[in-house]
Amino acid sequence: MSDQKHLTLEGRIAIEKGLDNRLSFKAIALSVDKDCTTISKEVRNHLVYEKTGSYGRPFNDCLHRKGCPLTGVCAVCTKKRHADCCFCGKCTSRCPDYEKESFSRLQKPPYVCNGCQDRNKCTLEKTFYRAALAEKEYRDVLSEARSGPDVTKEELAAMNRVISSLIRNGQSIYHILINHSDEITEAEDNKTDKKPRYSELKQRKRRDFRSVFSSFLFF
Repeated sequence: MSDQKHLTLEGRIAIEKGLDNRLSFKAIALSVDKDCTTISKEVRNHLVYEKTGSYGRPFNDCLHRKGCPLTGVCAVCTKKRHADCCFCGKCTSRCPDYEKESFSRLQKPPYVCNGCQDRNKCTLEKTFYRAALAEKEYRDVLSEARSGPDVTKEELAAMNRVISSLIRNGQSIYHILINHSDEITEAEDNKTDKKPRYSELKQRKRRDFRSVFSSFLFF
């Protein structure tokens, strides 16, 4: 087993090629000298979703698409040939009878369509693992984690007042984190202009607490 803790770009490329060749996680893990659980987590953490159709058919993931006789879902049809709406590609967002079909095979390994032989015949939403995008997401999250807390001086000062007061009253840091997390991270949680990345939701509070505690002297 490799001593290197994190996957490299070369390792991610090997994972993508292995998935394209329909290799198992165990076989891919052996090729990159990692545990198979690491491969599984890597793939699930960096899923890419694509709404693409098949040859001659637009994207359509409606449960009732096969044999659907509906026409005239749109008030004005923009198609040259006024065929059934299931061939249009727009019915999934406009049809009142639309019901998304869940593809059970994507709920278990390998979780992706990379090596699927029926991919060019499928009109459902597809899931892929892309090494380049996975590497970019990893680098972005790593950079954010090292940049410190994403709060203003005023917000940090407010957090410091809360934490300092509680420590002076004899509360431990562990107790503060457990019972006053909402007060401390309120400013951070109210920011909705940026979509959290794959691991940020899991690590945000732990990282913010560590950064805040290391940035201030409480007494």
